[in-house]
Amino acid sequence: PAVAVGERKEAWTTGRDLEALAPLHAPTLRQHVAVSLREAIVSGRLPVGTRLSEPALARRLHVSRAPIREALRELEGCGLVETIPRYGCFVRACTERDIEEIFEIQIPLESLAASLAARRTDQAFKAKLTSCVRKLERAFERSDYVRYARLSGELRSEIRSASGNQVLVRIYPFISQRVEFFRTAALKDARVLQACFSDEKSIAQAIIAGDAARAEELMKVHLEMVKMFLIQAKICRQVAGTDATGADGLALL
Repeated sequence: PAVAVGERKEAWTTGRDLEALAPLHAPTLRQHVAVSLREAIVSGRLPVGTRLSEPALARRLHVSRAPIREALRELEGCGLVETIPRYGCFVRACTERDIEEIFEIQIPLESLAASLAARRTDQAFKAKLTSCVRKLERAFERSDYVRYARLSGELRSEIRSASGNQVLVRIYPFISQRVEFFRTAALKDARVLQACFSDEKSIAQAIIAGDAARAEELMKVHLEMVKMFLIQAKICRQVAGTDATGADGLALL
């Protein structure tokens, strides 16, 4: 007998086609550990050169060594830690080449995002940008560079989302962790914090005004300034020598 359209549709949505869908899982222990370590590294609580001992981290985070090992492998893949044979795993010191390569990608991406956002902005987005700038101002006034770095990342995320370019939005996460690391390192300097607030406030104002060319140029000049500071200040050579096998190192988590 003929099958009604509604019945066929039900058969399709419950049939073997659904086997192609992977089941959803809650975040694993490895993901929780990776997030915790990533935030500590990016914020500077675990400085460059910190030795990351699996047994010590497992005791501190109350997990087995397996998720620690998996999380460290993930962080090594994105360039935040490195394993040195016979010595262990350490928070990775960036090189001048790392800075150059990241900014070669970041500057055109973020400048394009600013330009596109200025062309496609709406009232709701303008209100979000205004709110972001106010939050940045409060963090700047308190010299809270860690919070400022996080809020700055949120501002840029809003700009990228408003760009309407989904390829740009999807590409950016591949470099975002190193970008956050560099941004936080730079903002420890009070002069950079002041310059960044002035720049980002001007960028937001240009986007809100719909001035695409100015927004793009301001973003480019701003990121060039941050890059030059990181290189000239030799951020890449700053090694803390902290050891996370001891109580002091673990207290940073």
